[in-house]
Amino acid sequence: MFKNITLAFLILFLYACRTENVETDNLLKELSQSNVSYGTDPKQAMDIYLPAGRKTSETPFLVLIHGGGWTSGDRSDFKSIVDTIKTRLPGYAIFNISYRL
Repeated sequence: MFKNITLAFLILFLYACRTENVETDNLLKELSQSNVSYGTDPKQAMDIYLPAGRKTSETPFLVLIHGGGWTSGDRSDFKSIVDTIKTRLPGYAIFNISYRL
C-alpha cells in the first residue's frame, strides 16, 4: 500500500511540474477532471481541479486525502471542502484522492 501512495504523490508531483509553452500559460482555462486513475485498483482515483490563468511553473497545489483510519471514507467526503477551497484560494490546483481501504 505504501508503494501505491508513493506512486500517487510522484504522479501528482510530475503532473504539477510539467512544462508547457510559456506563451499559452496565461490562456489556460479552469479545468476539472473526475475519476482520474493513478493506480491499478479502481479505488485508486482522484479528482483534479486546475484554476484558470494558472502557470505550470508557479501554480501552488493542495493534495486532499480523506481521513477514516484507512478503514472508511471516500474523496466525495471533501466535496464541500473543495468548493470552499476553490472560493477562498482561487489560484490553487486541488488534487482530491481516494485510496484502497
